[in-house]
Amino acid sequence: MITLNKLLENYKTFIGENFPNHLNNFIKNEKGNPAGARAQAVVHSLLQSNQVNVSIHEDPSTGGADLLCEYYYNKFLVEVTSLVSEAVVKKSKIPDRISNEIKAHAFSQITTLLHRKASHKANQLVNDTYPTVLAISSEHIANGVLFSNHSVKEFMTGVSKIRIDSVDNKSKYQDITELQASAFLRQDSNGNIEACRKSISAILLVQVNDDSCKTIGLLHPEPEIEFRYELLPNIPFLRIRPWPIEENKIFCEWIIENPGSFNCYYYSFKPNRIL
Repeated sequence: MITLNKLLENYKTFIGENFPNHLNNFIKNEKGNPAGARAQAVVHSLLQSNQVNVSIHEDPSTGGADLLCEYYYNKFLVEVTSLVSEAVVKKSKIPDRISNEIKAHAFSQITTLLHRKASHKANQLVNDTYPTVLAISSEHIANGVLFSNHSVKEFMTGVSKIRIDSVDNKSKYQDITELQASAFLRQDSNGNIEACRKSISAILLVQVNDDSCKTIGLLHPEPEIEFRYELLPNIPFLRIRPWPIEENKIFCEWIIENPGSFNCYYYSFKPNRIL
């Protein structure tokens, strides 16, 4: 087990030995976006821990997804992006440091930040060959709250509200959503729910810590190319069932019952296996 900083240094050595044409570009990107470089190293490590062969895929001249993953005859792409800590602090209202004083903090979900990332990346990830997974990372100290099961559900359905109807002097509570900031859903011109951002087959939310990462995911209900979640068996995914939805009611279920985020410790990188 190694630290995050050690993982990054090990990753650069790994790239230099196995994908030397990509090393200079990675170092250049690291200088401009250190958190983004750490995120790529973490996600690459996470994928290797799931027994997936991972190659550097991004073309420095034309772009494209960061990583190409292969497990026998199955291939998928992964694009890695990171949230700016200052933006997370501003949106969540949670400081990114530990105070010596014991205080209770009210906080807000960062669904709109996640939605902005997905919207920005969707147009870049149009690919007619392999399913594409978007990995969004954060190094904020409150990731356990901001990337919780509840947070994932709200990202899937959009910001939710509680409606209270009074019938025969009895109150009836119901969760409702206008799909604001939903990862994959929107309303059409008739008010019906439809899928959007179909170039993203799935999303991973990755909590980056000093010695490990925790990951949880969402599956697109109607992607251009379906992602086989069995290729990442340790990661719990949320999905919509049934799809298409009925009577404009959204029901979500976890692939793994009562899941917790998958915890993955950092280890030195290994060359890809011969499949």
